[in-house]
Amino acid sequence: MTNSFSIIIINWNTANLINKCLESIYNTTSPTKKEILIVDNNSSDNSQKTIIDLNKKYDFKYIFSGKNLGYGKACNLAASKTKNSLLLFLNTDIVLSPNYLKIIEKYFYILFVTIIRREIYLAI
Repeated sequence: MTNSFSIIIINWNTANLINKCLESIYNTTSPTKKEILIVDNNSSDNSQKTIIDLNKKYDFKYIFSGKNLGYGKACNLAASKTKNSLLLFLNTDIVLSPNYLKIIEKYFYILFVTIIRREIYLAI
């Protein structure tokens, strides 16, 4: 049995990184359906245009917050809009390896996984 999960990406002024992050998500091998949600924290660069353009290529939901909520509140906002209970939070500088999602799915129910600044914190 496979489980659907949601990937939440928080963006703030990282238009130059978001494409590689999304590309890595879509290039992973994963037997489950992924829901992807991007929250833009009121970026002042061209992030909003970049996200809109990328949405033509990749299937994801996006929210433009209108103000910088901070990382935690942006995560909570996105989590409240997802349809899945299994959540993976990413920053835009994360590039997933091709088998990452396949591997992590095996452990999603027993581990809570948050990736922040390229470090993995696990809590049992």
